[in-house]
Amino acid sequence: MKRSGLSGAAAVRTIAAAVEEGPGPARLLVILAAGLPLYLLSQWLAFAATIQPQNISVFWPPAGVMLAMLVMTPRRHMLFVAGLLAIATLFCNLLAGRSAGFSAMLVFNDIATGLAGAILYRKFLGKRSPVTGIKPFGLFLLVVAVSAFLSATVGSAIVNRTFGVPIAETWDHWFGAMALGILVAVPLFLLLPASDLLRSRWLSIDPEALACVLGATVFLTLAYGGFVQSPEIRIASAIAIIPLLLWVAVRCEAMIACILLSAVTVLEILASSHGKGMFVLQSIPAHGSVVWIMAEFTIRASAVLMLVASRSEQRALEQQRAHQAARLVSIVDAATDGIIAIDEHGIIETFSKSAEQLFGYAAPEVVGENVKVLMPAGYREHHDGYLNHYMKTGERRIIGIGRIVTGQRKDGSTFPMELSVGEAMDGARPVFTGFVRNITDRQEAERKFRELQDELLHVSRLGAMGELASAIAHELNQPLTAITNYAQAARIMVEKNSGMDDLPAILGKTAEQATRAGAVIRQLRSFVTARQVERTNQKVNQLIEEACALAVIGAREDGIQVKIQHGKNIPDVRVDRIQIQQILINLVRNAADAVLQGKQRVITIASKATASQVIIDVTDSGPGISEEGARNLFKPFVTTKPGGMGIGLSLSRGIAEAHGGTLSYHPNPSGGAIFTLRLPVQEPTGAELEASDTRDSHPRDPHH
Repeated sequence: MKRSGLSGAAAVRTIAAAVEEGPGPARLLVILAAGLPLYLLSQWLAFAATIQPQNISVFWPPAGVMLAMLVMTPRRHMLFVAGLLAIATLFCNLLAGRSAGFSAMLVFNDIATGLAGAILYRKFLGKRSPVTGIKPFGLFLLVVAVSAFLSATVGSAIVNRTFGVPIAETWDHWFGAMALGILVAVPLFLLLPASDLLRSRWLSIDPEALACVLGATVFLTLAYGGFVQSPEIRIASAIAIIPLLLWVAVRCEAMIACILLSAVTVLEILASSHGKGMFVLQSIPAHGSVVWIMAEFTIRASAVLMLVASRSEQRALEQQRAHQAARLVSIVDAATDGIIAIDEHGIIETFSKSAEQLFGYAAPEVVGENVKVLMPAGYREHHDGYLNHYMKTGERRIIGIGRIVTGQRKDGSTFPMELSVGEAMDGARPVFTGFVRNITDRQEAERKFRELQDELLHVSRLGAMGELASAIAHELNQPLTAITNYAQAARIMVEKNSGMDDLPAILGKTAEQATRAGAVIRQLRSFVTARQVERTNQKVNQLIEEACALAVIGAREDGIQVKIQHGKNIPDVRVDRIQIQQILINLVRNAADAVLQGKQRVITIASKATASQVIIDVTDSGPGISEEGARNLFKPFVTTKPGGMGIGLSLSRGIAEAHGGTLSYHPNPSGGAIFTLRLPVQEPTGAELEASDTRDSHPRDPHH
């Protein structure tokens, strides 16, 4: 038969939830039901732990228990709870035979201290435990000091007024007892509702912490059990408890540390109040002995609780970092783009799941290796140099810019990828994160689209050329007809030797018609070549990479190997980026068509610079070009490719010459062809020189 009702653990969880989040009446009922017996027990303990012969308690926890209860109580019920505790205190003191005046003084003192402390605590800390961190614990110590000062001042004044005892004889005792009581009681009672100890089905303690608890029990027995008569051994045993308390504060849950601290404090004070333990010092005056005991206990409790607060803060930070790391890992693993993080030396630190799929490596295979293992030849030789150059100068070549590059898989195959790189600081060192996207499918689609576009463009060019031919024929028909007629008339005049006086006029009209025909041709040419050109400073190596990434789409599927050899210290050129890339794309595509006819299918694109020129060589391993073909290579409408129009190289040379450069051909000594594009180095303008001087005098921040 199934048991009904709540188990003990469920009941504890229900009570804790009611204290933390329950409605006002339910929370108030739980606080009173649990707190009132503890408050009355703390009253008995305060009077039981008194040091003779003054009959003064060095430990006054009632005010601390009241303060904790008022902090947990809804604000509108605080006065009701304080009044109920005051009535209970007054009733218990009268039953114990204490005078009405003394009992009233205690009631007033506890209420004043509890309310003032609770108001300050709520203002500074809200309802959280004081051992959640160093700053909350520091604020809690301030609340303890203010509350104890208020209690000692009010209590000593009432005692002086009622019994005539000098304030100097009671103030420090009262302050120390009240401070110690609040310091020990408040963290313990505020931890109870939120403690993992109450939420666990079984109490689980670290074995080392359990050994410390057992050790503390042994030392307490030796120090305060009366089994050892030697004062030195008792004192040594009591002192030996301190490192055990500190160890538990570091290793255990805050609740366990506070319970052990409270238990040790109560046992030591009870033993000392009955003439046992380390605090029976006959050589020290009674007043000094009591104050010394209070100070020792207060310092010890503060040290233990500070360690608990520090460890709680550290655990919270570790948990937060663990959550952030887990969240980051989940984000990285869920990303469709490959994510690779490297340090300033190019060593891989993070390799995402998508990156594993892209490159064919498992993360443990590449983490700790240089990122060059993911690059083909032609890229890897220069990567470390780029990093070192950036770390020294702050000049960005890819960071925050992004470009299309080539990656190499584990099996040696390559693929085009879009790479974006970001920079972050991990402490004092930079970390670079690359986002990689495989664009093979996209480029394949672009290739097919471009092939279709080229076919359409080819047809449209043929149509345009037909229209141009018709236009030229139409425009030139009249002047050519007139030239023919005038020439025939002049010939007849000369043959018959008649009308020779009109011959100069006829020849003049012939010249006019020839001039008209030339003007028509010039107008058509200027119309065809008219284009708005926008020239900007461009990095040569970047132009080569972008052009090659577009030109070699599908080339690797045909077994073509493309090598890029970047020269060092290549200056910028001032060009129209689209036009120069069109030249490079045309040269690389021509080379790809040529190497398909040879045994070795290798294309090499190399850059270098002289004092006045930037030189780009496109070399192929194809069959080469015949001498006759080389003579007519750059003439329009001359081609060696089936279906070619013969205008690509002609237009490319025209673009190069328009930029002040040249495009030339010479045979490759090892077989094949070499096309060389030369562009003039851009001389910096006055504004650019001024900007360069400014950059030199103000080094760039590598983060920008």
